[in-house]
Amino acid sequence: MSVEEATIDSQIDHAAAIRYWSATEATVSGVLGGFPQVSRIDLQGSSNFLAKLRRKAGISAEHKLDRAVDCGAGIGRITDGLLCKHASVVDIVEPVVDYLKRLVPVLKEGGWIIVKENTGDQHAGVDIYDDTDSSITRTNAKLRSLFQQAGLKIILTEVQRGMPKDLYVVQSYALQPI
Repeated sequence: MSVEEATIDSQIDHAAAIRYWSATEATVSGVLGGFPQVSRIDLQGSSNFLAKLRRKAGISAEHKLDRAVDCGAGIGRITDGLLCKHASVVDIVEPVVDYLKRLVPVLKEGGWIIVKENTGDQHAGVDIYDDTDSSITRTNAKLRSLFQQAGLKIILTEVQRGMPKDLYVVQSYALQPI
């Protein structure tokens, strides 16, 4: 880990993040920072990404996937609006690199880990700390490095279209073990 990475990561205050999310209204508008209109765009983009991934893997869209995992499920917007429509079972967990590493041996052969995340590439290519919720928005390069560290390769990636220009770029990644 570089000094720059260690410095920005050291700013994360988990207690402050918990306080922030505990005080945030548990609605679509609340969890999307006052932009509830992007939920439909986001869910449709995710559904399209999953359809492309299924076609690429030769998996029919007529049948539900056996299982999906929603990491950082929040109020269940993605679980309810996307994953329950595409998978028979949806598990809800919190995301950390160590968790991704633990997923690799239990992932069904041919299965995917899908990550959809804001990226900070439009801001001079550096990770961005947000003291409002004590979070870090990673660059595309940093996320790719984290996936590599977790023993994962990217098999499909795309940028979410239709989002307001003043929001972060949202990127989807489909991952499989290396």
